[in-house]
Amino acid sequence: TEIGCLARGAYEAFGRAITVIDIGGQDNKIVKVDAAGRRESFKMNRKCAAGTGAFLEEM
Repeated sequence: TEIGCLARGAYEAFGRAITVIDIGGQDNKIVKVDAAGRRESFKMNRKCAAGTGAFLEEM
């Protein structure tokens, strides 16, 4: 999935626990990656570009 790809790519690039923020045209995602490179948790907003600012305020 897209969430898994974000987690794996971030871990491969940085090799440590990290938080990925993906701000797209239709949605936003925040993915926490643990020290072993596994997706620890994620949050995603509804698919609506108008709500992207509200999602970031909520975080």
